[in-house]
Amino acid sequence: MQVSSQSRQRVLDNILCGRLRLDTPSKMHAGHGQGRVCTGCGEIVGRAQIEWEAVYEDGRVYYLHLSCAAVWDAERQRRAATDTRQTRDHAQAVRERARMTSKESGQLRERADLLAREAEAVIEESKKLRRGPPPDEVAC
Repeated sequence: MQVSSQSRQRVLDNILCGRLRLDTPSKMHAGHGQGRVCTGCGEIVGRAQIEWEAVYEDGRVYYLHLSCAAVWDAERQRRAATDTRQTRDHAQAVRERARMTSKESGQLRERADLLAREAEAVIEESKKLRRGPPPDEVAC
């Protein structure tokens, strides 16, 4: 059975508004329709049609026409692939920022070490000036 563009849109709208979940159900069953309302398109799943039953751990159950289940599953997989790509891209960006931070941190440590050595030299010079010239250099 081919899905009409209206039924497809209703399935996508039900996904967007949260009536259809996108996480993977714990069980899926298929059989002949029992006259229940399709969660995807809102129409009755007739006895001559194939009905998919998606069961979730929390007890929620969706009944879908075969064609509506195909649209729902394709959208779930598409979004999962998109989420995977976004996660991969985000991870790559985080790794790059970490590399840059590590490099900058090394540069800052080197700069801090240089400043510490310069500060020690200034402190030593200041101590020498406060003590005055060595005794054998005293002017008569």
